[in-house]
Amino acid sequence: MDEWEPRERTLDLGSLDAAAVELLCAVVDGHERLLLQRDGKIVGAIVTKEDLLTLRRADSVRRQRLEPILAIGRKFADVPTEELEREVAKAVAEVRAER
Repeated sequence: MDEWEPRERTLDLGSLDAAAVELLCAVVDGHERLLLQRDGKIVGAIVTKEDLLTLRRADSVRRQRLEPILAIGRKFADVPTEELEREVAKAVAEVRAER
């Protein structure tokens, strides 16, 4: 698992009180998405299995699209940031000069 990939955890419904189970059953039945708030701001959500599968597919597509960029980053992992920034600026300047 990459550092930007979310960790997944499970929770047995039997460990929850009746009110929480009722809320989660509405999600399971596909009638609701349960939004989690802290200080009035949405910080997470509990969604249906179908929504989770959609999120996982989106994560997979994102991972496939990012992999070439991450591979380049891994090749330059041992290069100091300042040196890398200088070389990138130099390359950009050369390309702009060719136009």
